[in-house]
Amino acid sequence: DGGNPWRGMLFGMTARAPRTNLTPMWNVWDDFEIEKSEMIGFWVSDNPIKTNSEDTFVTAYVQKGKQTMISLATWAKNDDKVRLEIDWEAIGLVPENVELFAPEISKFQPEKTWNLNEPILIPKGKGFLIIIRNIID
Repeated sequence: DGGNPWRGMLFGMTARAPRTNLTPMWNVWDDFEIEKSEMIGFWVSDNPIKTNSEDTFVTAYVQKGKQTMISLATWAKNDDKVRLEIDWEAIGLVPENVELFAPEISKFQPEKTWNLNEPILIPKGKGFLIIIRNIID
């Protein structure tokens, strides 16, 4: 089916066109200005964002001091409830001023927001693309 798009985003990849309409994902990338970010893979020891799970991983797309997009994907045998461990200084954001926002991406994820203290339920075999963005300027 063109690959697993949630796990692929951990590596900066999408599913393959034309099997999948990539326009919704590309639109989110464009809105975020992904080309202005530094990709820090889950395999990098000083990745500023991690989870408390051994089965769910995070790749960060950091625009230091502006916003950070994270790709979360799980290999857990069941749904995985995770908490984020964020190095706020490394991404240049203040936790009291941000929200976790998942934009709607057709056939990938619904729009959703989370409180920083709220666990994120990752469906088995899937994940999320979440933007940590300022809500206070």
